[in-house]
Amino acid sequence: MGRNLDIQIDTTDRGLDIEMLGAGHVSLGTQISLADGSTVTWSGAPLTKHAGDPYVFSLVAVLASSASAVAAGVVSNWLYDKLKRGRAARLRINRTEVEIEPNKIRIMIEQIERDGQ
Repeated sequence: MGRNLDIQIDTTDRGLDIEMLGAGHVSLGTQISLADGSTVTWSGAPLTKHAGDPYVFSLVAVLASSASAVAAGVVSNWLYDKLKRGRAARLRINRTEVEIEPNKIRIMIEQIERDGQ
C-alpha cells in the first residue's frame, strides 16, 4: 500500500461517519476498501464537550500504491461524494484545511504524494 492520509471531518451530522463507512456502527479500526484497493479506516472521535459543538471524527486513508494518480482520484471522488451538499463543515487532510470541491481535494492528495508529507 501507499501513503497514509490523516483525514479529519467536522460535521453536525452525527451519523456521517457510519454512513461513510457503510457500517451499522463504527469503532476503532472499522475499515472499507475502495475500488482501486485504497482503504479508509475510522480512527476515532474525541468526546464533544458542549451541546452544539460540531462532531469531529478522523479517518486514515491508505492509497493503493499501484497508481498514485488513480488512487488520488478515487479517494478524492469518494470523499467529495460523501461530503457534498454541506454535510461537513470542515475537511482537513494531513492537518491542512481543504475546500470540499473534487478538484481541490484531488490536488491536495496529489501534492501530499509528491511532497512525501
